[in-house]
Amino acid sequence: ESIKNEDLSDLFFFGKINDDKLYSNYQNSNYIINRTVSKDVINALETYKVIFVQSKLGNGKSIFLKHIECYLKNNKKRVFTYNGNSHNISDDISILEQIDDIIYLIIDDYYSIPRQLKYLSKLNLKNIKFIISGRTDVTVNTYNTFLSKTTIAEDEVYNVNLDFISSEELEDIYNLVSNHNLWGTRAADSKTSKIRFIKKNSELGYASLILELVKSNNILEKIDSIY
Repeated sequence: ESIKNEDLSDLFFFGKINDDKLYSNYQNSNYIINRTVSKDVINALETYKVIFVQSKLGNGKSIFLKHIECYLKNNKKRVFTYNGNSHNISDDISILEQIDDIIYLIIDDYYSIPRQLKYLSKLNLKNIKFIISGRTDVTVNTYNTFLSKTTIAEDEVYNVNLDFISSEELEDIYNLVSNHNLWGTRAADSKTSKIRFIKKNSELGYASLILELVKSNNILEKIDSIY
């Protein structure tokens, strides 16, 4: 599906994700930025049991997981995502155990479900690969707890950090923001100046860059009104 200006402003400024458009454009950077580490993760899924994605708050973990989910689904993989509802998790796990196929189990913000660990630890891990995320500042305990509960070896885990933006992503961000007229008060700046602006405000990831774009678009008043 084609991406409209309002789709990007909804995503950038309000965190509203259109799953259909994400799925339609997951192979390019027309909607979300196709992270350079995506290929590494996809390759790692062939040999590793767990993909552990970490970043600081607001740097794109949830969207990154959705992107990997789109890739797996499009390649006919059996993908399940934890939706945060723990009431039926024991029944869900019973069903998962009956599937005689490789299962990709995606859990966003893993540290938020410590009580469900007892259920996950009962899974037959032979056919299951985990893709899980956690914030950088709480990852150590999460990581160790997960390994101890599931008895998965440390060398079966592939770690990914999203607290950076690559040079390829810088160019993609520039094109995306330019194509959808989201420069705001910086619209008249040169490309060099805009690239410098992106680089300066993305040294620690996407969160600070998005905040600066919000300021440039004078959208704080609208956010305040919605709030």
